[in-house]
Amino acid sequence: MRLDIRSTNVEVDPSLRAHVEGRLAAALGRFSGRLRRVSVRVAVSAGPHGSEGRCRISARVDGLAAPVVVEDVKPLLAVAIARAAERGAAAIGRRLAVAGFEP
Repeated sequence: MRLDIRSTNVEVDPSLRAHVEGRLAAALGRFSGRLRRVSVRVAVSAGPHGSEGRCRISARVDGLAAPVVVEDVKPLLAVAIARAAERGAAAIGRRLAVAGFEP
């Protein structure tokens, strides 16, 4: 799996990279043989109730024509990353099941 991490208004330092990689490994590990590329976009911006973290994950999966894309926004970036990874795993499982593949 090729992993691409990009950011807006936040530096992708080694600790953030390790957090993203760890969360993706935990959530998407069962699909590792099917994942070709995973793109992660993280951002921190001002929201109506203070700052908010945003994480968008786009995964190219063998057997699926279109990428699986999920996004989550939470007050803390780490929580948005964790939640997006969980939602991504659920979405990939559903899409593979609908396509007739065993998740």
